[in-house]
Amino acid sequence: MRELIRKHKVGEKVTFDVIRAKKPTTVRVLTAESPTQSDVAVVGITLGKGFRYEPEISFDFGQRIGGPSAGLVFALAIYDKITPGPLLDGKHIAGTGTITPTGEVGAIGGIQEKIAGAEKAGATAFLVPSANCKDLAGLSTDLTLIKISTLEDAIAAIGTLNSSADPGQLPHC
Repeated sequence: MRELIRKHKVGEKVTFDVIRAKKPTTVRVLTAESPTQSDVAVVGITLGKGFRYEPEISFDFGQRIGGPSAGLVFALAIYDKITPGPLLDGKHIAGTGTITPTGEVGAIGGIQEKIAGAEKAGATAFLVPSANCKDLAGLSTDLTLIKISTLEDAIAAIGTLNSSADPGQLPHC
């Protein structure tokens, strides 16, 4: 930014697009002479590191989906948006789990009901938090139940399902 400002002459106006009170606005600032170099244009701002930006992120899925048990699936959706190529590659994969900032997937309640709902919706595989494997006793399903502990595990499992590799290689509950 400093280099862009210095391309102007002393006394010229520089246009800045800024956000004030969460609203974009344009500000024109007159350059002044640098206190140390009379032929260098400066403006009355200080550039430095340390700015904190805490964006507000919102997703609208057209349904009331949310809660901590959707954490893993939301993280996978974000990963899919910010990486090249489709993550699911046309596959119908479901999953659940809380997620920590470090990507650890945690247990949720109602796992058997969520698996039944995913199967009814046409899913072929379900990502199960490893801590919930103990809750699957007596469950009968045609879904491939894949045990995961981290977001990285989930991404790798989806990659395996998208490849020609044998899904039997994946960790199961």
